[in-house]
Amino acid sequence: MIAAMLAPFVIGAIFLRAPVLPAIAIEVRTEDASQPPRIVRGHVITVDDRMTTVLDTTGTVQFVLNEQVVSKTLCQEPGDAPTSIIDVHGWLVEQTSLEWIAPARDPQSPDPRCQGRPVAAR
Repeated sequence: MIAAMLAPFVIGAIFLRAPVLPAIAIEVRTEDASQPPRIVRGHVITVDDRMTTVLDTTGTVQFVLNEQVVSKTLCQEPGDAPTSIIDVHGWLVEQTSLEWIAPARDPQSPDPRCQGRPVAAR
């Protein structure tokens, strides 16, 4: 009975990890066709039928026309490094109980756009 009462909270903990403004990298076509596309990295604010609005890493809001967008990708947020190695029964002291319950994500290879590099020519 206790497990049935706690199950919604444990399952809900997985969904609470979603960021409010997800990190994104957008490959934008430049005016000069001989130049490689530029990369806009930051947090997506909104996307509509005409433009994508991004809060970039310097705190500037950029408006990108959707017709100039070559590709988009969601980027992983960098994980927090532990500040100490103290643990209690295998759990790091700096982690919250929500981080203890929710499963850790498997590391994936980073997308080159998330690092500010355009994707190789297609």
